[in-house]
Amino acid sequence: MKKEILLTISILVSGRNETTKKCLDSLKDLRKHVSCELLLTDTGCPQDMREWLEDYADRILDFTWCDDFSAARNVGLKAARGKWFLYMDDDEWFDDTTDIVSFFDTGEYLQYHCAGYNVRNYQDLAGYKYSDFYVTRMTEIIKGIEFHYPVHESLNPLQAPQKTLKAFVHHYGYVYKSDDEVRAKHERNMSLLLKAHEGNIHCLKHNAQMTAEYNAIGDIENSLAISYKGIQDYTDSDSSNSLFINSLYVNIVKCYMKTEEYEKAYAEAKRFIQMPQISALAVATICRDAIYICYMTERYKQGDVFLEKYLMLKAAIEENSELLLVQQTLFLNESFTLDAYRDAMGYGLFHVAISRDRGRVEKVFSEENLDWWEIAISSWCRRVPFSDIESLRCNLESMFREEDLYWQFLLIRIYEWTLIKSIEEEMEFSFYQEKIKIYAQKVILHYKRLYLAYVFEEHPDLLPKEYRIACILQVAIEILQRKDYVNSLKELKKAVEIGSDMTVVIRKFSRLLAQKSQNSKRNKDNEKAEFDDLTRQVKGKAREMIDEGKFDEALAVLNQLQTMTPDDVEIRVMEKSIQMK
Repeated sequence: MKKEILLTISILVSGRNETTKKCLDSLKDLRKHVSCELLLTDTGCPQDMREWLEDYADRILDFTWCDDFSAARNVGLKAARGKWFLYMDDDEWFDDTTDIVSFFDTGEYLQYHCAGYNVRNYQDLAGYKYSDFYVTRMTEIIKGIEFHYPVHESLNPLQAPQKTLKAFVHHYGYVYKSDDEVRAKHERNMSLLLKAHEGNIHCLKHNAQMTAEYNAIGDIENSLAISYKGIQDYTDSDSSNSLFINSLYVNIVKCYMKTEEYEKAYAEAKRFIQMPQISALAVATICRDAIYICYMTERYKQGDVFLEKYLMLKAAIEENSELLLVQQTLFLNESFTLDAYRDAMGYGLFHVAISRDRGRVEKVFSEENLDWWEIAISSWCRRVPFSDIESLRCNLESMFREEDLYWQFLLIRIYEWTLIKSIEEEMEFSFYQEKIKIYAQKVILHYKRLYLAYVFEEHPDLLPKEYRIACILQVAIEILQRKDYVNSLKELKKAVEIGSDMTVVIRKFSRLLAQKSQNSKRNKDNEKAEFDDLTRQVKGKAREMIDEGKFDEALAVLNQLQTMTPDDVEIRVMEKSIQMK
């Protein structure tokens, strides 16, 4: 009796030895627990690779490459014997397939018609920079389903409901070793896209994909031209156009941001969000970008309007996750990622702070907790100049009372960043002396309100290091006011040894203080040298008077000089010589 196959896994293999092995090895657990078949469509593998592929695959299907990814994909789809179909590339591999196994093993798949997961696209070989893009890669096999488009192929029709899986694949396909490699892939994709576009000039998916290709090589001019042409040629003759026109709207705004043409970006952002066919996700993406655009053009009131709209759409889309999946496409996949959201909130906070509307500021702060805001504010402060951080601090400080502990904590963080970013401004010594004094006072006062008195008396070592550093800084400033530079530097060294975000500031202040101490010593040495020289001149004058017999005049000069140098033996000898005469 033939075994019933639940899942067909179909992969195009093209000769990438190392990544193909990673891809196939990552499927072992899935194939072990779910009734699967593995189909490999060979689009051009060398013979030695073909031999070891046979040890993995249930079947290897031959395909003569014809510049059409959909045609290659359809070979595997037509040969599939499973109830469900999963397709992959040979340069991506699963991190963990447990979620997919559970989806089939528990029978959950019976409630859905398709499923998707994230492709983690890396931007560097170290794997530190990446973006996640949701893809629908699994579907129940239904009548009429097939792949469309020769490049960046799509599987249609897909039926709801759709399951969002926690699984994801690693993908390094967009990490290039050289500009030549980038150019080669761009030229290959563009040749396929242009050919496809000639066959259907009203298909906006082609426009969207071409803009992505132009963006990849930094050709913003052509990216803009293709976007505007697509919008101009828009018709509803192709069902996918209503999705991909959103990519074109968003891309135009982003292109003007890349070229720093912020006035054009602002005008188009305002225009596009009013378009009747634009999706909620596209509006949210443009609003997020417009928050930054308004910051760059100093339209703070309008920036707050965009922030409010962005947050409203974020809440609506989070309540309806299906909406996010249905509307997600090129340039829209990062609208609500953690980094994008933090950026929007950082610049948005700046907008609302300018208005000094306490109620509005509190509403924005209430969107997230204290720890979240601490990270978001630090992220924002890293991106902006000292003057804007100082402006944010001044505006927030004018609105909040000292007893508002929540806000005071964030104000301390902002105060820290004004000091950190001031290093780029090459501020004078007096600036740091005053600002560090105020910072220390604020930190000490804040923690005095948070902790009971006995903690400071009986368990000072348990207090946060931020408080301990502030106490040391306060002592250092008090010693400095007495111009005891050496001991002030010793206190600052103690603060550095504890370590904190303020360390870079304390070191800068210590260097300036050391220079001031050296200058002070140098000035004293110069003053002493000048005084000694003057003393020698006066003594010489006194000798001349003695030689000329002007004893009373010489004695008056020597008496005056002695009041300034009472221990000068030579003066006393000269006085005695006069008395003897």
